[in-house]
Amino acid sequence: HFAFSFPRILNRPPDLSLLFCFVLICLNFVSAMSQPLPSGWERRVSPDGTPYYIDHNTKSTHWRPPTHHASNPAPAPTPAMPRSTSLPTGWEQKTTPDGKPYFIDHTTKTTHWQPPPPAAPTPTKWQEKHTASGKPYFINLTTHKTQWTRPPDLPPAAPTH
Repeated sequence: HFAFSFPRILNRPPDLSLLFCFVLICLNFVSAMSQPLPSGWERRVSPDGTPYYIDHNTKSTHWRPPTHHASNPAPAPTPAMPRSTSLPTGWEQKTTPDGKPYFIDHTTKTTHWQPPPPAAPTPTKWQEKHTASGKPYFINLTTHKTQWTRPPDLPPAAPTH
């Protein structure tokens, strides 16, 4: 047995349309309370139980939940760092719910809006050798290839006296 007590207005029983409106208002309230708010907004409840909204961006309050508010337009798409771009060891790229990329440095346990600076390229390791006749040649210690010309990233040979 379900009993519902509804206040009598003008000494007459409530009609179904009024009850329907009451139910819709309640559903709207529950729906509004469960929706995520845009960045900079906060939901609070007044002492009498009425929800209200604070827009910290404009320092204003509102009785209605925000839709696309002028102070908080939909964010412009931010090009995310392509996944093929490698991040330094210990870094990871994530995206906020509104699509803005951010970066996590797991080593320092910090987050950043800007990507880390590109790591300095690892210098190729070269070694200078000489033939039996004394002619210099160069060995790439990474690829094990040899060449006659001095690699640009190899410092000049020290002068011999």
